[in-house]
Amino acid sequence: LYGFRGDLSDLSIEVSNVSAAIEEFKSQLVYGTKGSNYQPLYDQMMSKAKTAGLQKIKDALNKQVQGFLAKK
Repeated sequence: LYGFRGDLSDLSIEVSNVSAAIEEFKSQLVYGTKGSNYQPLYDQMMSKAKTAGLQKIKDALNKQVQGFLAKK
């Protein structure tokens, strides 16, 4: 995907909300404060990210990637 640049300008609210959801849990997951019992925390983070619009962002980027590849 060399040269591809995704445009999420129409999804700025979703990007902000997903970023906030990830930030809430990031340090605990990165620094391993839950040890090997990280899965429930990860699942909670992903649930919040999905509620915040993660799938909408993924769908938009996928559509853009498909369009980019079709032009190659």
